[in-house]
Amino acid sequence: MRVLIAIDGSEPATIAMRTAARLLNPEDRHLDLLCVMPKWNRKDETLRRTRYEERILRETTRILERAKAMMCADAVDIRRITDAGSPAAIIAVTTGDYDLTVIVVAHALGPVLIS
Repeated sequence: MRVLIAIDGSEPATIAMRTAARLLNPEDRHLDLLCVMPKWNRKDETLRRTRYEERILRETTRILERAKAMMCADAVDIRRITDAGSPAAIIAVTTGDYDLTVIVVAHALGPVLIS
């Protein structure tokens, strides 16, 4: 089973990732961990943009490495994916390639089932 897990380094996303791994069949866990970086949203092309992009890439890499280390015993294979842009848009476009997508819906006041 191919599973996409969207992570952002938060505790709720980490809990969702670990829960999904526990619920899936141990012999068939092929996990892709996706972390979406926010794009530089200013029009200028200055040195600040380069520093921002380097910093956000380091942070995204750190999040993915930490998540992979947590999941090593729980998956057949784990891939790390980084993209830049709107997390909702990127996840929505990417889900068609997977059997299951794991996301966290923040700020919901009650249980949420997304089908």
